[in-house]
Amino acid sequence: MYKVTTGSAIYPKDKLFYVLRKILNVLRRFVSHKKFPRMNRYILLTLKVIVDTGWYLILPLMLIVAIVIGIQVATAGRLEWDVPVVLKTDHLPVETIDAADFHATKIVKTEGVLKLDVKLTPFLTADAVLFFCLGVSLLVGILRNAREIIASLQADAPFDLANVRRLRIIGLCVLGNALLECCNSLLNIFLFNKHIREMENMYQVKVVFGMNAIIVGLVILLLSEIFRKGAQLKADNESFV
Repeated sequence: MYKVTTGSAIYPKDKLFYVLRKILNVLRRFVSHKKFPRMNRYILLTLKVIVDTGWYLILPLMLIVAIVIGIQVATAGRLEWDVPVVLKTDHLPVETIDAADFHATKIVKTEGVLKLDVKLTPFLTADAVLFFCLGVSLLVGILRNAREIIASLQADAPFDLANVRRLRIIGLCVLGNALLECCNSLLNIFLFNKHIREMENMYQVKVVFGMNAIIVGLVILLLSEIFRKGAQLKADNESFV
């Protein structure tokens, strides 16, 4: 792996591998309690409190939400449905601002949420239940694996193959949430666009792509690959001991 010449200098053959090794060493020092004990304790404690709070509250809160929605559906047979929309602002007045450097011309890309009182059909009921269950499942997957990763950090064992799997699951759950939002917005267009077509000069149903969630998910998957390399380096180092 290394070419040793006369003297004590060591020259890596693969510069990318050398840079990755440096990054892993920095991460290892960062999560080492001996190197930064006070800072790491505060960071891990804060993360643990946030994740544990979400973990212990999500199921009771989701159960309460499901009960409230179920009662509303059973008694009224209707449900308030949120549809993200983009307002067409061409007809909105713009306050005239005259300044030496700029002046206002128009308002663009104003977004909002259209509240619809929907009479439930079997299809809409199945759609609401499916998206609700999928959303809760993705959130549970994120919180569960995050708790296990924090526990491994507290045990000073970050570069473990189990953490690689956990990070991949979290990344896929985040990407799945973005896909779920996109599918939900497309379904809203299919279900409600024809009913609000007479007001299309004022707003249109918005397609949600969730680019922020996609970027976060990809970064987490990249981080899982870094942890996989770290686990491999750790195993190689231990094999020489």
